[in-house]
Amino acid sequence: MVVFDRPVPARALVVLANFLRGRRVVAHNARFESSWLRQAGIDLVLDDTVLLFSAVRGTRLPKGTKYSGGGGGRVSLAALAAMVLNETLDKSEQVSDWAAPTLSASQLAYALNDPIVTHRIWEALRAELHRKRKQHGVDIVAGYEDMRFSAAMAHSMERAGIGFDVAAHQAWITRKQEPVTAIEAYLATCDPALSPACIASRVQLDRLFRQS
Repeated sequence: MVVFDRPVPARALVVLANFLRGRRVVAHNARFESSWLRQAGIDLVLDDTVLLFSAVRGTRLPKGTKYSGGGGGRVSLAALAAMVLNETLDKSEQVSDWAAPTLSASQLAYALNDPIVTHRIWEALRAELHRKRKQHGVDIVAGYEDMRFSAAMAHSMERAGIGFDVAAHQAWITRKQEPVTAIEAYLATCDPALSPACIASRVQLDRLFRQS
């Protein structure tokens, strides 16, 4: 884990880029991190704790729930820590002066704790993913990989100037949610393993239809 408390020479970013190349790097809400990495010439398809949480738990967090932070589905690290690790994070340093010439010891500790918690969440969710895959016989891993690369492609489109109307997309999701919920309820009556918490890819539906 790396924490910078002062401007970093360009050569340091080159070393960082060489170190990260070919590795799988975990981040929370990876869109933010990937934008900064790409500005530094580091192009990675990051692993995202939020995407993995969605794949493993199948949980939708509509705007206004206690874990959504009012962000319409964006889950904070503190919320994820509460849901996955059952722990409360101290976020008091979040509103401290991060533009200060020198960061305080408490700020550095805060910055260091976030990646530690992110890694713990990742490991916990990954263990849960493999446990559910064995238990239900479904390929949740493939579902997560689809989500990971789809998110990366969406970011690439955005950087190329291809816009994405978030409000229109959310309205579409709202319109479509009712039939989706009905379908999920019906599938659960056909096979308990096809509950919303486990539906991650076409593998489950393929299995159901082959058995029908």
